[in-house]
Amino acid sequence: MFLGWGSLLLDRIRSDFASMHERIFFGLSLGMALCVGLVSLVGLLGIAYPAVLLLLLVGLWGLRKVDWKAAYAQGVHWPALLFSPTLVMTLYPPTVWDDISFHLPIAQSLIHAHQITLNEFIRYPFFPLNGELLFVPGLLVNTISAQLVPWICLLTLTIGCFSEAQKHFPDRPGTKWALAFGLTGSLVLLANQLMTT
Repeated sequence: MFLGWGSLLLDRIRSDFASMHERIFFGLSLGMALCVGLVSLVGLLGIAYPAVLLLLLVGLWGLRKVDWKAAYAQGVHWPALLFSPTLVMTLYPPTVWDDISFHLPIAQSLIHAHQITLNEFIRYPFFPLNGELLFVPGLLVNTISAQLVPWICLLTLTIGCFSEAQKHFPDRPGTKWALAFGLTGSLVLLANQLMTT
């Protein structure tokens, strides 16, 4: 869904990209940003009913804009394949404290109240809602599908890091992958440290 919305936006922008990795990175990022904006708008208007939120699935139509043959030829599928073992970690009910203490409850309150509300009982009631609003489409199905959002974010970050490494080291595939995974891990650790301080 995110890639579909992003592909529709990129088609309107008509930007040139160095590789399919870069196009998919920006497509996923723009799609996530647009979904956050749309869910925010629906939540602020007080019309966040499941039928209205399911209209986000219209973004799947944008997947036809992706040149899948070129993506496969350039190896865009490799990050997803390499990350597939971590996908298993998203297939169980949420148990991590931040997921069950504020990420999912904020998204659930939007679905139940049909609008963005202040939740005093949540540990961080004024937490920026961007990430929590990404959980909303997944929560319409169940909590397990909502856990795919962090996995998609990590995959997007890896594709973006690989795209940058590919620009600087076009002839060294091993260096590109080492940099992509090294940068992804470093960025995740840095973000974790910034969130806990």
